[in-house]
Amino acid sequence: MTINISITNLKGGVGKTTTSGLLAKYLTEIQNRPVILIDLDPQCGTTSLFIGRDSRTSSIKDALVATMEGDDAGEIMRSALVNVPGYQNFFVIPSDKRLTDMISGIPADLLQWSIMAAGFSDDTVVIVDTGTAQGMVGLGICAANQVLVPMMMSKQTVKPTMNTLTMLARFRKPILGVLPVGSGEAQWEQTVLDKYQNTLDTAPDLKPLGGVVLPRIPYSKTLIRGAWASNPFPVNLIPVFDLIYERIFGRSELPVSQIPHPAEVIDG
Repeated sequence: MTINISITNLKGGVGKTTTSGLLAKYLTEIQNRPVILIDLDPQCGTTSLFIGRDSRTSSIKDALVATMEGDDAGEIMRSALVNVPGYQNFFVIPSDKRLTDMISGIPADLLQWSIMAAGFSDDTVVIVDTGTAQGMVGLGICAANQVLVPMMMSKQTVKPTMNTLTMLARFRKPILGVLPVGSGEAQWEQTVLDKYQNTLDTAPDLKPLGGVVLPRIPYSKTLIRGAWASNPFPVNLIPVFDLIYERIFGRSELPVSQIPHPAEVIDG
């Protein structure tokens, strides 16, 4: 089976698309692993960043609808793959603005079954950029083996980040890490990060998930503007993503909980 990593946070503007893309580039450029990046955000940020406007009509929305209707979602998933220019083993399954029609009242395991139906090779890493809609976040979490939670250092980020961690506890998904994006070295920032780590270590519903606060990704105009997408992976970020890689492949996962039947329904 594929290794599925979801990048998620209920707060917008915290670096989900940047983190998803950087992880994909790191895995394929530095570790030579095949990567499929699924854009689950109706704003289509990942789609625009890596493949622009593609002439194909198939998208992740078509596969999700096919899964709901009992059609061949696997064939749609495979036909939706777009090879990122310049890479042999890096593909994107594009998003679709029509995903806004599916933000509520959808089975939580819909994406999980769509990925399984596609029959991708076992060495493939599937990365999911969830966007912020609660329904899409739930799909991404349910489909994931591990979940990475990027965050920005601001008061507005704290509550939605904690709500995201609560969703992870609900689904009992291992926490790959909380990743501070665009942060500095101020003492108040370290104090906030220490509080997050204490919560991950002591909260009864989060402690079993094994989460850690990862090293910071420093603020960079290059990252904010997206210029990194068309350039080689940033050398200064290799140590951070080496650690993420080690956590993906160097530890055992929690026991996989059974998918509820009928599937739990997510309300947006």
